[in-house]
Amino acid sequence: MLIRRINKEKETTQVDRVLMVLSTVDIGGGVQSKVMDLYRQVDRSRIQFDFFVHANLTTESYEKEINSMGGEVYFFGRVKDIGIYNYIKNIYQLTKKEKYKAVHSYVGLNDGLILLISRMAKIKIRISHVRTNVTKAKKRKSLKPIFKFLISRNATKLLASSKQAGESLYGKKSFEVIPNALDIDRFINVEKVKIEALRKTAKINDNMIVLGHVGRFSYEKNHDYLLEIAIKLREQSLDFKMILVGDGELKKDFKNELKENNLEQYFYVAGVQSNVEVFYHIFDVLLFPSFHEGFGNVAVEAQVAKNYVIASDGVSPEVDLGLELVDFVDLDSIETWLEKIINHHSRDSINVTDQQIKKKLKNRYFDLEHSIEKYYKIYDV
Repeated sequence: MLIRRINKEKETTQVDRVLMVLSTVDIGGGVQSKVMDLYRQVDRSRIQFDFFVHANLTTESYEKEINSMGGEVYFFGRVKDIGIYNYIKNIYQLTKKEKYKAVHSYVGLNDGLILLISRMAKIKIRISHVRTNVTKAKKRKSLKPIFKFLISRNATKLLASSKQAGESLYGKKSFEVIPNALDIDRFINVEKVKIEALRKTAKINDNMIVLGHVGRFSYEKNHDYLLEIAIKLREQSLDFKMILVGDGELKKDFKNELKENNLEQYFYVAGVQSNVEVFYHIFDVLLFPSFHEGFGNVAVEAQVAKNYVIASDGVSPEVDLGLELVDFVDLDSIETWLEKIINHHSRDSINVTDQQIKKKLKNRYFDLEHSIEKYYKIYDV
């Protein structure tokens, strides 16, 4: 099935267009949220985006917003449903017909096939952009060398969100690191009335330590470690609440574990949220125990919101903005995690100014304005 919305803006202008290739445009995912941040801020009289996705859209997606800005969303069906031949044919016909200025693919090892098809369709600018560490991914290990060869053979530009992510997919090939930029003011300036309303909804009192996590319920995010931490904190009679933002295939299993361990009163499972910036402002500590991350933009967002962050060594050290708000702790040292949680009393003890945060972000090129200029050059517009 093809999802397509015809926009008058597209019909009446000759603006260069870029095809963004993503797994989905559902609200809540890290990749799509960062691409949307970029899309909202680019000069759309200069460049326009369309989106090709690999999963059917839900009601909680960016589709309407994309359409309102002049973009199209394409979904032809899952590969296992339509077959590889139809998958390749549909992408080829789309890229050939629309004559995109560039194809920008964010689907990891699958970038190679996307960019091969784009090359066949005579697309001159073909970009592979990795945001996660594929070295530790367990799926299709035997096929990785083939996928990596297809990327190196067909990409005209290799991009990564971090050095660690880039090396995991591109090896010794030359690539450019572009940090995941964010809307700084969105994470700094949050209305107090929204914060208080959320605290009330999550049943947080003034004496609680509020621990937060933002991420999909998937294996690599290591939610079981959060469960272990909660059990040990309960043993110490600590008054705490753990707020989990995100959805995913393991969410139901996790909620069952909460029930089995009689931990439901200590958790608020919020699901997917479009206003994640408000959640950061009720956290005292962001817990980030991932087995691996290509970068870990959640940790940057948390620091901007003045959270203390405890992260595993599977998270790139590049997330540390130098504000003395991040500690990296081995997953084998759960007692150290507990010690740091207990010793950090509240977000009120953090002495960092908005000006310091903004300066650090701009020095590290996390600001959207700098990223947009880079993309204009890459897209040659």
